[in-house]
Amino acid sequence: GIRLCLTRRLARHPLGRPALIARPYGDDGDGPLISTGRDEVRRILRYGEEVRSGMDVKMSDAVINGINIHYREYGSGDPLLLIMGLSANADWWGEEFIQPLAERFHVVAYDNRGAGRSGKPEGPYPVPLMAEDAAGLMDHLGWESAHVLGASMGGMIAQELALNHPDRVRRLVLFCTNCGGQEQVLASPEVYALLHTPRDGVTSE
Repeated sequence: GIRLCLTRRLARHPLGRPALIARPYGDDGDGPLISTGRDEVRRILRYGEEVRSGMDVKMSDAVINGINIHYREYGSGDPLLLIMGLSANADWWGEEFIQPLAERFHVVAYDNRGAGRSGKPEGPYPVPLMAEDAAGLMDHLGWESAHVLGASMGGMIAQELALNHPDRVRRLVLFCTNCGGQEQVLASPEVYALLHTPRDGVTSE
């Protein structure tokens, strides 16, 4: 049988359901992924092919700022760049979220440096550098400007992109994020306690 090494965190199944993502042991990222959902084991096709889940997706890689950046393209229309948060990757958006966007926009989701299938050079990875990765990917795509949506740390990257390249951001959409640094407003201890309280019927993931 094939030896697998599971990634450290829960990812998103291409059909929008939670899934664990695994790779053949020792694979550096060029091989197919194996996705284990609740009721199925599903092989994801190699990069450049369509994921047969009801949506067309083009998977590609580009050298941005000296490292490999993996990205995915969906739909057509005005450009929309999705920037995911800390240690997450493009899988985490899920088809249920991307599909309605792809009906109106040319959506690109990518793996930040140090995450997923993108390069993992020696750190640290400051937010301004990661914002330049986003700008470099836009250059590679031929986008002079785009709508930008950032989640969590991706929201910090998106804000940095808007500050440093205001002419390149048409609309800025921020999910569950803050501005970081000394000006950030943290949640209260009560909110943190609520977020970490187990809920009936919800798994620990």
